[in-house]
Amino acid sequence: MKLYNKKGLLSGLFWLAVGIGGLVLEIARPSSVKAVFIRDIVLFSLLLLFSVRQIVRAFSAGASRADFLEERDERNRCIKLKTGSTMFKVAEGLLFAWIIGSAVAFGFTRDEIWTMAVIVSGLTLGLLFIIELFVGIHYENKE
Repeated sequence: MKLYNKKGLLSGLFWLAVGIGGLVLEIARPSSVKAVFIRDIVLFSLLLLFSVRQIVRAFSAGASRADFLEERDERNRCIKLKTGSTMFKVAEGLLFAWIIGSAVAFGFTRDEIWTMAVIVSGLTLGLLFIIELFVGIHYENKE
């Protein structure tokens, strides 16, 4: 068998390991709630099926070619860029709202847990802004 898609194989092997590990843990230490146990077994089984499918596609020339073409499609790239950008903006907005809400909650309760929530959220938001700055500088220098 010839390998046509290394990235697909590695991804499939990773998700296969996660699925096997999850199934083993769920069977070794089952959840006390029957519905949660069944849900986890079904989800990990589906993960195993999808990972095996991805591994098989890595060894198929036609399937690998189709995967590469779909990955390089301009429409898919545009959608990926737009969703990534929108997700980042939404995450920034939610973090900012959480900071404001935590500050208001601290004002009402004087509980120190809200101070920690403001600090951690503020550091995360600041880190996001710094990452955005460096990525912008990187792409400005690249073009």
